[in-house]
Amino acid sequence: MLYYNDYNVRKSNMYHYIDEIEIADPDGDWYPLMNKFYAEGFSRYADEDVELLIMYSYGDFKLGTSTLFDSESPQFNSFYGCYIIKGNKDEYFGCDRYGKILIDRIALVPEYDFKYLVAGDMGLAKEDFFLEYEVVDSRVQNESDYLEMKIRTNSIYHGYEEFNINYVQYGIPYKKCERKDFYPIDIYCKLKIEKVENNTVIVYYIFTPTKELMDSWNGGIYEGLYN
Repeated sequence: MLYYNDYNVRKSNMYHYIDEIEIADPDGDWYPLMNKFYAEGFSRYADEDVELLIMYSYGDFKLGTSTLFDSESPQFNSFYGCYIIKGNKDEYFGCDRYGKILIDRIALVPEYDFKYLVAGDMGLAKEDFFLEYEVVDSRVQNESDYLEMKIRTNSIYHGYEEFNINYVQYGIPYKKCERKDFYPIDIYCKLKIEKVENNTVIVYYIFTPTKELMDSWNGGIYEGLYN
């Protein structure tokens, strides 16, 4: 994954942001490498001239497979990391002209991520995907915006049928439960949103069905120069 991560960062041309980002680890056992993916399709999905680099980690490995797939693990269906969204015009993605966060625009990022890069790449048909969210808390503190949301969407639980490229990083799902593939799940979400230089928005995130994990997580910091 190290080579693939470096390849994605080079495609995004966002080295200078990554060098300044520090992301807090949530409680528990997580994969120690913060992976990177340059999501070239997001600009078309959002219908806006932007670039998106995703940094992410997930449950560590147990018996050869990430606990991401283990419905009995606290890290089941859980991710944390950050989205780096750079506007190619003189504006910040997900903000109005006064700098106020537009929640429906920010929500497009995890929606795209879950639909195409996570569950979609694991076999969930696009027509079966759904995502609904409720904003539980919204506030501004120390020049950062904070959102807490409750999301209902598809889980990534599924039985193994054939190999797909996502199994290279997560391992093959081996746990069985009496639920249908990609069954609905409630996820807790915390976002910390920072507007930094070069029309760039950094969204630190955690998504997890374990509320205690969400509550224990402090987000991250960016040490570059602010506008």
